[in-house]
Amino acid sequence: MNLSMVAAKYQLLRESTTNEDLVWNAAVEWVMREHEILTPDELIELTAWLKADPAHLAAYDEASYLWKLTGIAMQKTDY
Repeated sequence: MNLSMVAAKYQLLRESTTNEDLVWNAAVEWVMREHEILTPDELIELTAWLKADPAHLAAYDEASYLWKLTGIAMQKTDY
């Protein structure tokens, strides 16, 4: 494998990781915003974002699950 192939694979890996991070960050932001009052336009925006890519829905589902787990843990430690 030559140096240019290694560089190309490294660049693809970096872009993939960066994209996953962006999707995850957006999903977490949507989950947090969802627990406030979303305007009708924001709800349309969320729905469009979820439908745009299966990775969006997967990240959103995972972030929602973690949000729920955090709430359960907080309830158990409240006195």
